[in-house]
Amino acid sequence: MRGFSRPAGAVRLGFRAAALDVFLLAALVVSFATLVAAHLSLSFGLAFRDPWWRGAVALVVPPFAPFFGFRERMFVRVALWAAGAVAWVLSSVVSTGG
Repeated sequence: MRGFSRPAGAVRLGFRAAALDVFLLAALVVSFATLVAAHLSLSFGLAFRDPWWRGAVALVVPPFAPFFGFRERMFVRVALWAAGAVAWVLSSVVSTGG
């Protein structure tokens, strides 16, 4: 295109690099949404069981959610929480290049 100038220092990405960026962004969004949904599900599930205070603690201190959930036999929610956390950490590390 005539008259179009790229900003100084801008790098043109190829199709593969752009597709990888989109994939990593989607992985970050989906994994974080899974983690948040599983965390809220665990917290509210614990709040409706005795003792109710575990739900409040799990909501404020995230590592307690899978711990208390495992003790209350909420295995599927705990597995979703763990999978979301691992996927989010991995996609964060890969997307930052570290």
